[in-house]
Amino acid sequence: MTARNVYEADIALRPTYHDGTPRKSWDQLSEVCRSSWKPLTQDQALAQLPSDAKWSSSFGNPGEGGFSEYYRTPDGQRYCISNGPWDGGANEWSIARVQS
Repeated sequence: MTARNVYEADIALRPTYHDGTPRKSWDQLSEVCRSSWKPLTQDQALAQLPSDAKWSSSFGNPGEGGFSEYYRTPDGQRYCISNGPWDGGANEWSIARVQS
């Protein structure tokens, strides 16, 4: 997962700042800001989940590529953290809101 992918996934989860102002697209960011976005570790992906998210299910073996963990919030929103396809062997994690 590239820095751009990480940023765009974060935008999908939180499209606005705390005051409601829309966040900039990747192309609008300065080079300095772009360089600060790096692929996530598993702990960083978990830290981005809403505080009320509870574990729902998981697939795969942690530490191997293709591990996905699903979480659900009381209001019914679902999230997935994953380290890629089963044959990827990646240690770069992503977080995404799961659409129904």
